[in-house]
Amino acid sequence: MTAAPESTPPLPAPASAQRTARHRVRTSMTRQEWIRVGGMAALILALHVIGWFTLVAIVAPEHRAIGTQTFGVGIGISAAS
Repeated sequence: MTAAPESTPPLPAPASAQRTARHRVRTSMTRQEWIRVGGMAALILALHVIGWFTLVAIVAPEHRAIGTQTFGVGIGISAAS
């Protein structure tokens, strides 16, 4: 009697398929659309940097509080997640 063949893990997609997927993503939008998407991503990143700078450098050192709730880095982490 012969043993049943062991199951083999699936093979990774060939490099040509990966290049094809990247090519489809790259060619899915025009150059002008990619520039717009890049601009939006840059703006979102800038707003995050400004927000975290404001929280860490201005708000947290002042120990601002409303009632018993203190605004600090922990609230920023909670809001970001």
